[in-house]
Amino acid sequence: MMKYMLKGNLSAMVCTDCIYPLRSTSVRAYRITDKNNETTLAVASEKETFHLLNADELKSHQKDLIGEGRLDEKGNFELVFGDKSGYTGGAFEFDWYCGTVPVVLPHPPKKFEEFEFSITTLQPLWKEYSNEDKGGVMYANYSYNIPSRWFCNLLARLGLWVICGKVVTCKTNIPVSNVKVFGFDVDLIQDDPLGSAVTDATGQFILWYTTEDFSKTIFSWLNVEWPAGPDLYFRVETLNGAVLLQEPRSKGHTPGRENAHNCTCLTLCVDVSVPPGVVTPIPDFIRVGGYDYQTQIHSLPFGDGLTTGKYAFFSTLRLNGILSQTLGGLPMEYCFEYTRDFDGTGAPVNWQRVLPGQIVQTNIGYVEKAVWIAPTLINPIGHYEFNNQECYVNNGPVAGAITALIAADGWILVPQENDNPLDTTGAGLFVSNGNMINLNSATLEAFPAIDLAGLVAGQDATSTGKPLAQDKIYALRMLVRQQGNNATMAAAGTCGRIAIDNTLYMNMNHHPEWGAWNSPAGGEYGVCMVDIQELIGAGCKKIAGTVNVLYSVAHPNLGSIGLVLTGPMPSIDLGPIAATPDKFGKVTHNFAPTDPLCAYLVTLSATYLLTTGDWNYPTVYDQIAFCR
Repeated sequence: MMKYMLKGNLSAMVCTDCIYPLRSTSVRAYRITDKNNETTLAVASEKETFHLLNADELKSHQKDLIGEGRLDEKGNFELVFGDKSGYTGGAFEFDWYCGTVPVVLPHPPKKFEEFEFSITTLQPLWKEYSNEDKGGVMYANYSYNIPSRWFCNLLARLGLWVICGKVVTCKTNIPVSNVKVFGFDVDLIQDDPLGSAVTDATGQFILWYTTEDFSKTIFSWLNVEWPAGPDLYFRVETLNGAVLLQEPRSKGHTPGRENAHNCTCLTLCVDVSVPPGVVTPIPDFIRVGGYDYQTQIHSLPFGDGLTTGKYAFFSTLRLNGILSQTLGGLPMEYCFEYTRDFDGTGAPVNWQRVLPGQIVQTNIGYVEKAVWIAPTLINPIGHYEFNNQECYVNNGPVAGAITALIAADGWILVPQENDNPLDTTGAGLFVSNGNMINLNSATLEAFPAIDLAGLVAGQDATSTGKPLAQDKIYALRMLVRQQGNNATMAAAGTCGRIAIDNTLYMNMNHHPEWGAWNSPAGGEYGVCMVDIQELIGAGCKKIAGTVNVLYSVAHPNLGSIGLVLTGPMPSIDLGPIAATPDKFGKVTHNFAPTDPLCAYLVTLSATYLLTTGDWNYPTVYDQIAFCR
């Protein structure tokens, strides 16, 4: 039976530019019982179908449940229809079920009743994907933001209140990150603290509180049924406690702040200077060597992981992109992970950490210092004299350089030198070159060598009973976090599919009767063997009128095959030979009676489509000579 999987996101709007993920709740799918109106319901917009289910609807719904998916902390869900559901791809009712408080609170409300909203009747646009390991699967997406008028009404029913705000500079309107915002309610005897929140990289903060946090006054008996909203004012501090903004209590009695709505959105400005130069780039793993994996590698789900030119990757890979010193204003660490496991939708799962022994010394930039040399009569153009120190990621100190050591669990702290480069007494300024790590791809797992002892040119490369290797498909991703703080960890670029082949072929004895050579100790990256049938067993035999050239060429990513005869005459191309992963055979050349009696050379060439991202494996050759 075909498997169906719906993936998406469910969030709610506090206001236009403040969207909150509905974490720790569920989405549910129900079989449609109203078949007469199924089409009408499926084309209706959510604003017409969204409603709170009553007790009778909840009870009658249970027998029609065909799937349920849990929302993660970002509001993402995966809803799988099992074989027992009997689902075959039609429309279904899509609900949001809340069995717990859907927001993160310092303390939950005293009373909470589970509830369920019907969002819409959904007819997904299913697309079929197939995977040789996982089997067929029908896949679709659906995401929805619950409008603020419904979400805020729901919060009011639960006694929940939220302030979604932004802190910016007063003069330049630049977002201010990593400052702490405290909220207060003006009260007759003692003001109520509503809690605090720290701004993110965009200057945004979200502060949750409950009715009990501000409604206990000597007049509470007057508004038992529906307390008035709080009268809001705020204080903004740096993380070390320096006050940037202290609003007066009277601010709580201004329009918009007095008797505030349970969903309040506002902007606070602080009188500080945050020059644009302090804005840091967003870290992002973008490329493998020189290949942008989003556009130059088939990295989408179920892709073959090859480059657009059909190259697989091997050896040491330079993983690079955009590297920043800080994350949310604090020192940033990064690491990489990999996996060969993918779920039914082609998404990577079961990630493993790249550890120190898998990383080769990597130059990630410089710490720059400079001295300005003013113009003189002799040199009328002013200039800088630089004293730059290289920075490396490595498992141990690099002499004469600044080293970012790799922790045992794979995390790497970006160099934190951040002084003005013209300050000769300072530490200097770290300038990234975009490199993150050099990954030894051969350490991701074993690539056993293939012993081809006994293989003879002209035979199938699998004739000795040893199969050829195949590319292994991996996913790679970078994680970032504030130094030592896993709560801030986030993915910063994921290459969903990359083909890697580090397999070596051993013990191939090339034309043993003449100019013999065996595979070097390290092996060969593919099969490229040539011989002459007439010379087998008699390497010095002269060939009169006909020469039969034997060849075997094999590699899972074979680019081209060349076969050329050279001698006293112009070179003769004995091809063309189509390049397939396992190519073997015989090419016959007939000499004319007038062709010179001389020495001739047969050259077989092969191109294996292997790249590090910066360097392609060179064309390989095998040659044998003869006389006629």
